[in-house]
Amino acid sequence: GRDYDRNNGIMDDHFNLSGKLKVLNNLLQKDFDERKKVLLFSHSTQSLDLIENWVRSRGSFEYLRMDGSTPSSKRQELTDQFNKTDHIFLFLLSMKATGLGLNLTSANRVIMCTLSCLSLIRECVEYTLTSVDSFCHLLFS
Repeated sequence: GRDYDRNNGIMDDHFNLSGKLKVLNNLLQKDFDERKKVLLFSHSTQSLDLIENWVRSRGSFEYLRMDGSTPSSKRQELTDQFNKTDHIFLFLLSMKATGLGLNLTSANRVIMCTLSCLSLIRECVEYTLTSVDSFCHLLFS
């Protein structure tokens, strides 16, 4: 086995070790190249931490994050910032934090990282049917 160095709580070689991050990389790069705006949802804030560290290590995607620790007073500000700022490409969201009726109208791509897929497939299909030029990707934890 090889020793892996840790940086910000993740292995330096995390991209090579994770098939899901490779898929996520391909999805995000394609959407970034096409100038899409992406919402990435996860049930787990630990998964969001990992993804955020990975996104930060890339250095090429402007992003925001909202989870259960985000103060209520800041949530609308983050929502407005994402909707009104073209260069903010990605919004990392915990599913529990977003059950408050956020209006993220500028997004046209959704990625859901989840353990429970059945209800999310239904929600994803409903989202794609109600949004113009939208698409939903599912990555399973």
